[in-house]
Amino acid sequence: MDVILEMISAGILGGVLILALKSGVGCGLSNLSRKELMMFASMYAVIALIMGAGIGYIPLDLTEQVVGLGLLMHTAIGLGLVYVGIQTGRRWHCETCDISRRTFLWLSLPCPACLAATFFSCMILIETTGYAGLTIGAIVGSVFSGGVIIGAVAMNRITMRYHLDKPTVLGSVMLFLGLFYLVTPLIVFAYMKMESVPIINNATDITGTITAMAVMGAIILLGVLIERTRQMRKVGGQ
Repeated sequence: MDVILEMISAGILGGVLILALKSGVGCGLSNLSRKELMMFASMYAVIALIMGAGIGYIPLDLTEQVVGLGLLMHTAIGLGLVYVGIQTGRRWHCETCDISRRTFLWLSLPCPACLAATFFSCMILIETTGYAGLTIGAIVGSVFSGGVIIGAVAMNRITMRYHLDKPTVLGSVMLFLGLFYLVTPLIVFAYMKMESVPIINNATDITGTITAMAVMGAIILLGVLIERTRQMRKVGGQ
């Protein structure tokens, strides 16, 4: 049983780390100073600490309402990310105007979905580990703040290494995540509908699945190569 609890805890902290890396990517693509980056990381740590300490004082009814608003929050955030991502790329390419210092906030600031995920991570870890809320909040906050710093530093080094335009990359990342946020509620809704459909035993076409995944991978790789070639030509022409 201890192994199962450790796996659950590791999975929850892994999910927190993914959210932190998302925020860190936005910070790394917006030319933040070291002081500003540390402020963002510290903000997430403090929020997680407060949530962990206040778990026992939050009514259960409020928790259920947060769950019910989850899909709505994802949809609103997705629409915002798509719009702001397009604007970031368009303003940079058409007007050579870098607005990433403002638009990155859509990616890096604690959004309602991110706050809800942090809250539920703290709540589940308290239930599974038995540790005090303040301790769990400190652990989650440390993982979150560390992930923000790692994501920001890694993204900054990648863009410098390959001479990538940060506004272009930021706009593309925001557009991709926005579309992901919009698709997620559809997947959840479809899954909930399928729960009421009788199961039909059909053999899975493994070959077709692998072929489809290979085609998708080839399309993504082609896009990366085209962008890389364009950037190299741009650098060579300067």
